[in-house]
Amino acid sequence: MASETVMISRRTFHQVAGACVTLTILGCDRRDAPASASTKPGKPAEVPTAPFTVGPVEQFRKPGVYDPFARTHRLWLVSDGRRLLALLNVCTHAGCAIDWKDKEHIWSCPCHRSTFDLQGRPAAGDKAKRPLERLALALVTEQGQPVIRIDPNHRFDEPEWNEPGAFLDLPSP
Repeated sequence: MASETVMISRRTFHQVAGACVTLTILGCDRRDAPASASTKPGKPAEVPTAPFTVGPVEQFRKPGVYDPFARTHRLWLVSDGRRLLALLNVCTHAGCAIDWKDKEHIWSCPCHRSTFDLQGRPAAGDKAKRPLERLALALVTEQGQPVIRIDPNHRFDEPEWNEPGAFLDLPSP
């Protein structure tokens, strides 16, 4: 079988090459990809899909921001000493992992500089328009000890923040 050589003009070559580059750039943006599947900088592990425990209640009695699960479970825990919140470590603008800035008392997204207050509300004028999602919390007993369980499949947006499960009232010591 003889092969034929196809000749194309320089102009056609440049048009096809330009189209390929354009499509590659557009395909790399991935705005339609789910937040947990994105590969943008600042991305930690996938969001877990099964409930998991984060430890005993006593661990979270001191007011503050707790981050031992920020990279492994995409979760930040916030305590005021009486109530505990579980915030999803995913910026609502582009899906990047957020960081806690202790000096400024804000959450900050390194990808597009969106900021959120301690409760997860976005700052006015930022690219993120929706607050951070909260994950469901429950107090359960494991091996006779009260521990906190997080359910990543049950999430709360701001209008639901006062519903049971969107926060956990810490029992008295």
